Amino acid sequence: MDNRQKTIGVLTSGGDAPGMNAAVRAVVRSALYKKMRVIGIRRGYSGLLARDMVEMNLRSVCDILHRGGTVLYTARCPEFRDDAGVERGRQVCEEIGISGLVVIGGDGSFRGARDLSLKGVPCIALPGTIDNDIASSDETIGFATAINTVVDMVDKLRDTSQSHDRCSIVEVMGRHCGDIALHAGIACGALAILVPEMPFTIDGIIEKMQRTLNTGKKHFIIIVAEGTYISWRGHWKSVQAWSPARPFLGMYSAAASQPPVSVSWRAIWVIVRLSFSNRGLEIV
Repeated sequence: MDNRQKTIGVLTSGGDAPGMNAAVRAVVRSALYKKMRVIGIRRGYSGLLARDMVEMNLRSVCDILHRGGTVLYTARCPEFRDDAGVERGRQVCEEIGISGLVVIGGDGSFRGARDLSLKGVPCIALPGTIDNDIASSDETIGFATAINTVVDMVDKLRDTSQSHDRCSIVEVMGRHCGDIALHAGIACGALAILVPEMPFTIDGIIEKMQRTLNTGKKHFIIIVAEGTYISWRGHWKSVQAWSPARPFLGMYSAAASQPPVSVSWRAIWVIVRLSFSNRGLEIV
């Protein structure tokens, strides 16, 4: 039986997410309880390649549960996208004596962990991302906090929308996954929730707004996931004919030379305003 003390590494990679410190704390305390040695790797895979590491103990993770971000810091590592970078990571683990890694991060971090595992370094990956876009995970670390943050902000915004009888379009994060928009929109009672996974039309949104107006309500919240796009064709002429100098268009401009195939939520915002203004209604 091998009685040598095992050494594991723990790192956080990619974008930070609420709960990462709690995950680091749990890993360190559990490993120390199992009589393992724990190496904290700062700044993700970049820190692994640069050997930016520190040995961790119980005091290393004391009073970090309430802190945001990650005490191990985080960074993206372009070098780890190539096989040569992954091989360098394997060599560092071998030279330092790290027998396994615990990786806390999103999809890019998971790919790095997979590649390291294929090189012979056992890895356990904990899904730490607000986007909730990791397969086979019910909820990723940070997702619930992101929803609560959106709900809190929209609750404050709703007061202004109601005071001015306006519609507010709120973009939320999530990359190409609409889970934050979906869950927060339901919790906020949004009029419409626009996500990349489901098709929609501007006319459909405006018709729903008009029906709601007929019931007496004059303010609305629309939640849009940041990865949402719609077809630009069919709306280009009306946007071209509208002067970007009109006061309520604010900082957004439709002054593009050619109509692109798809547009972001900013163009959705302009199109909805144009269509709604033609009906004598106001939207911001």
